[in-house]
Amino acid sequence: MAEVKTRESEALETLANEGMVAEAAFLDERPDETYLLYYMEAEDIDEVYESFESSPYEIDQEHAAVLRDVLADDQPDDQPTLLYHLVNDDAARDQDGGFSPGGVEPAERTVDEGE
Repeated sequence: MAEVKTRESEALETLANEGMVAEAAFLDERPDETYLLYYMEAEDIDEVYESFESSPYEIDQEHAAVLRDVLADDQPDDQPTLLYHLVNDDAARDQDGGFSPGGVEPAERTVDEGE
């Protein structure tokens, strides 16, 4: 994922090629396991998958290889059910795309474990 940050312009070019609106990756580190959470937003997700699988971009091919190495073999075939998705149009218009300067730092946890 650090590689994506260092090749931001190339990564953004692939988003446009795939028809992606946005994507983000998160690590959810638990005591016994680490999960990769991946968020993708697109007009047509099937088109995104097709474009990614046949992508001529080296960064996409490298990304696919990394995913093959890190993802569990028993990935679900179906998509989760979307409960809600909100977009603040005013804030979205103010965004200039890409990564924030210096990358995105994980937020500190402010909620007590018991809550």
